[in-house]
Amino acid sequence: MGELERVASEGLTEAEVEKARQQIIAQQAYNSDGTYAIAVLLSEAEAVADWRFYKDYTTNIASVTPADTSRVARTYFTEDNRTVGYFIPKQASGNGNESGNGNGTGDVQPVQMRALFPRGVKFYDEPGADEGSAAFERSNEQGRSEGARDVGGTRTPQEDIEQQGSAVAEARGGKSSDAAEANTPASAGRSNLASRVARTQIETGATLLVLENHATPTLSLRGSLRAGSYFEPRTKPGLASLTASMLERGTRRRDKLQVASDLESVGAEMGFSTDPFALTFSARSLSKDLPLLIATLAEELREPSFPADELEKLKQQTIASIQEQQANTRYRGYERFTGVIFDAEHPYYVPPGEKLAESISSITVEDVRAFYEKYYGGRSLILTVTGDVQADEVRAQFITAFESFNGPESVDINVQDPSQQSGARREVVLLKEKASVDVLIGTVAPLRRDSEDYYAAMIANSALGQSTLSSRLGLQVRDLEGLTYGINSIFRAPSLAAGPWYVGVTVNPQNVEKAINSALSVLRDYVENGIRPEELADEKSSAIGSFKVGLATNAGLARSLWNAEFYGLGMDYIDRYPQIIQGVTVEEVNAAIRKYFRPDHLTVVVSGDYEAAAPVATPIA
Repeated sequence: MGELERVASEGLTEAEVEKARQQIIAQQAYNSDGTYAIAVLLSEAEAVADWRFYKDYTTNIASVTPADTSRVARTYFTEDNRTVGYFIPKQASGNGNESGNGNGTGDVQPVQMRALFPRGVKFYDEPGADEGSAAFERSNEQGRSEGARDVGGTRTPQEDIEQQGSAVAEARGGKSSDAAEANTPASAGRSNLASRVARTQIETGATLLVLENHATPTLSLRGSLRAGSYFEPRTKPGLASLTASMLERGTRRRDKLQVASDLESVGAEMGFSTDPFALTFSARSLSKDLPLLIATLAEELREPSFPADELEKLKQQTIASIQEQQANTRYRGYERFTGVIFDAEHPYYVPPGEKLAESISSITVEDVRAFYEKYYGGRSLILTVTGDVQADEVRAQFITAFESFNGPESVDINVQDPSQQSGARREVVLLKEKASVDVLIGTVAPLRRDSEDYYAAMIANSALGQSTLSSRLGLQVRDLEGLTYGINSIFRAPSLAAGPWYVGVTVNPQNVEKAINSALSVLRDYVENGIRPEELADEKSSAIGSFKVGLATNAGLARSLWNAEFYGLGMDYIDRYPQIIQGVTVEEVNAAIRKYFRPDHLTVVVSGDYEAAAPVATPIA
């Protein structure tokens, strides 16, 4: 509150205003990347004024002065215009299932805390507010569940590619129109993209892919190193993720605040994450700031300082996140699910929260530095750049930044497929006082990105459960029986190793058995009778349309180029994708259905406030 009052009384400095101007101008450019994005901005402009509001937006932003900011702050940042909300944690009971004060002591009671707030504050657990409070609790539970659907590790780049189109299809009732082909920037040249990709590989092994697209004054960058959790010692889970996060915590030249400030001053963004096999990074900026982006990426990859105080803060933040996840029904269900179908050596195994927190707590700066020295280097570096750039300029900057980035000695990945499950199993993760229950039904799927039946399997799963609104599971369990708001099936990250396949559904505890039986009934019918020809035609149209829509932005193009390079699909993969999908036959899809979906050999995990209807390891009737 004090800062708002300071701005109103003193205004902002020219430097502060200029930084905000650059960030807003950059954000507007990012928001204009793609025809759909422009259509949204134009419609919003018409809603608030007219189409010229969009056209003149950045010009008007550039003309704002510090005096203007002070004037509007005095006008609008007033106490009469202010609404303040407070969150009061529940008392922790010691079982880890409620939101507590962080230490499990519950030493401050909500009633006691109310004395600390100003008069007039309304508390939504008071008499007469039950309906609103219950609605909030339900909404909060749903939000936490949704927020943890990508559990067991960071979402992989492959999942980003394969599922980015499903969000578009979902918004259209699950099916993309063939007209989606026209929903891409003309300057990107939808046909024969491969011929426009400039590929460079330097002596260290580092690879650069550049695709010029001058539709907007922006660029997107996507890349990776083979330094994911597969490479970390099994006794130190979380080491790869901590190492990746520490890249943003300071270099030998600048601390983390200086790096962040330099990027923020021009509206640029950069981030690192890990999946089982790779450190991945993405960034975007205005095209004029490409040199800053490349230099910052090289500095963070090649010169991290790994400050001990930052590692301690990161460890505490990570442990707090793990502890919070332990109250999430979807996360806990997936955690147990992977513990049943994989052994602890498998890269898709998710350690129990307690063991993961213990490992994180034990990791030292020396551990992080040793992992970095062993696995970071140009040998496995892939960098894709798309946007308003000149390929020769990008190449020159790439070589300067990474030509001496050597190592590591080995980046080979070899994961043996687990044996397929025999018979049915059931597990229950009991979490008290949860309004809903998450159910996972699945098993190991011996599907890799280079499997011959990969595309047939993806289409088979799409028809079964990719869309809650239009796939078989959603139409039966959601629409006809009304047992859930959402049910999906997914091959989780078929990559360089076989991963899990599962059906996920959130239900009322009273409807658990009905939902399980309904889902299994749909699955058995699908296995017995296969996909219908018209169903296959719809799925092909949806897959092709969604894939093309995914190429409508620089970020989508960069991800797709990275995907092609990382998995060795060939630079013409983007051009060939429609033909690949169109070539999939009914017979191939049905063979994939029988191979990967085995309704009598599945693990069912029920997570939430639910008493086991059957003991562990008993067949599912």
